[in-house]
Amino acid sequence: VGHRRALVAGYLLGAATMAGFAGLVTLAPHSLAGWVVLFALAGVYMAVQEALEPAIVPELVPDRAVHGTAFGVLAVVNGLGDVG
Repeated sequence: VGHRRALVAGYLLGAATMAGFAGLVTLAPHSLAGWVVLFALAGVYMAVQEALEPAIVPELVPDRAVHGTAFGVLAVVNGLGDVG
């Protein structure tokens, strides 16, 4: 499938999961099964993201001399996203 397509699919799964959380809170906040399914999907999304973002960096930055910088930028962007 390739890293890019799998990562895009993971991001789409994450967006759908977050929309599911919004819908669950609004429509059925007491649905235990709904919460369990959405948290499981969130875990799958996080696993895909955490595994594939670093794997795709060398594909996006072919110059091996700046791979370390590229991984550092990825870490900073992810860290800022975690804070925000």
